[in-house]
Amino acid sequence: MSDGVSEEQEHQTWLEAELAEAQRVLQRLEEEHAALGAQLREEPGEAARAERRRVGQAKSEAESRVQSAQAGLTLLRLQGTPFGLIADDDEVIGLIAVDVPKGSSSTQRARLIAEDLSDQLTGAAQSMGVVLGASADRYTRERPGRDRAGRMVLDVVGRVEGDVLVPATSFTRKAAHR
Repeated sequence: MSDGVSEEQEHQTWLEAELAEAQRVLQRLEEEHAALGAQLREEPGEAARAERRRVGQAKSEAESRVQSAQAGLTLLRLQGTPFGLIADDDEVIGLIAVDVPKGSSSTQRARLIAEDLSDQLTGAAQSMGVVLGASADRYTRERPGRDRAGRMVLDVVGRVEGDVLVPATSFTRKAAHR
């Protein structure tokens, strides 16, 4: 029992640090985005617009990290574990931990994630009255490092568009491979 409490405390400490870091990064990016906007108004140019778009995309990713850490803390408080999904009116957000051996191919990785996430994600979509718009691995974004058990930790993010739950990760696979 005491091991479970210490593990829960460890998860809480990890998520609180993750939240604080994500909020710090988000604040820095918001300031940078605003400064670039002011600079762009004074001196319009394609290079400045491209830089502002890049910072805007990074800001969006930081916002997602804040939401994910908050969802993990909520799950920890409600279920005693940070891993799981929260579905509300128009989005699904959460964390999962998947045992993916190091050196696995992208196909193996996608299969392992799908095995672990498909039922949870389908259930969340059904609870909102929508269907999945992509394979389960497309809703995930890998976090750096692994958890204490050596599992890969992934953010899970999806948003409702019409009657379909679509991935809401802030990068495409092609961009990730460049």
